[in-house]
Amino acid sequence: MNYTEYVSTRWYRAPELLVESKIYNKSVDIWALGCIVPELISGKPLFPGTSNFETLGFVLKTFGNNLTQE
Repeated sequence: MNYTEYVSTRWYRAPELLVESKIYNKSVDIWALGCIVPELISGKPLFPGTSNFETLGFVLKTFGNNLTQE
């Protein structure tokens, strides 16, 4: 299956997309949903980075370094 290179607004991108992985699946949609729902409730974005690096920093600050290498 062919996917597009650009996927969603930076604030909702899964960590693997923030490090520019070209391989992704439905889990990135679940990640985006997990970012959007808290924003709808609080009125503030969960990971409001101005760059991929800064957004990934917000993710790591929130979850720690428990992300897998995949």
